[in-house]
Amino acid sequence: MTAAYTPPAPSIGRFTALILGLVVFVCVTMIGGAGYLKYRLDQAESALAAPDAALGNQEAFDHLRRDLGYGGFLGLAQKYALSGDASGFTDMKEDIQSANDIIANLPPDTSVETRRDLAAIVSVFTGALKKISAPASEVPAFTAADLAPLYAALPILDARVTAADATARLKAQNEAQYWATLLTLASWCSLIIAAGCAAGIYLALRDKHSAPM
Repeated sequence: MTAAYTPPAPSIGRFTALILGLVVFVCVTMIGGAGYLKYRLDQAESALAAPDAALGNQEAFDHLRRDLGYGGFLGLAQKYALSGDASGFTDMKEDIQSANDIIANLPPDTSVETRRDLAAIVSVFTGALKKISAPASEVPAFTAADLAPLYAALPILDARVTAADATARLKAQNEAQYWATLLTLASWCSLIIAAGCAAGIYLALRDKHSAPM
């Protein structure tokens, strides 16, 4: 009586094993890359939390504050109003031009409200410059009383700069946390895929070696 034919147990081919091994390698590489990027993002997030960390917006705001503050336009305007010394007129024009250039070239992520408020503050200083440069026969002389709007504008400028800096920091931190979460999920997915492929290779090889000869 002829023995019944028993089909051979399914075995894994070399090409399939190579593909699964390549998948495992890619997944492990992704895990390592994601871990490194997560580390860099954590460093960036820690830097953002530091009080002395300067963002792109903050650098522009600091420059604007120097142009309009006591070390810039306001200091020179104060000197002109109190002593009539016009030697700093050219520097005042340059400060206003620099301030307008900063407003026109603020980082793209600067809010519309911040742009509008800063432009309004610069316009106050521009008005003072126009009065200083106007002939005495056309407008009253620039006096200490004309400094009052400039004094009032500086605290508003500081408040807007502080608020804009806080908003920019929060946005940057949220973006860092978002990407860190995505990288963490990518690492876990890669780990699961790699483990699944490794288990598949192991089971296939075990079935091959346990198959009857």
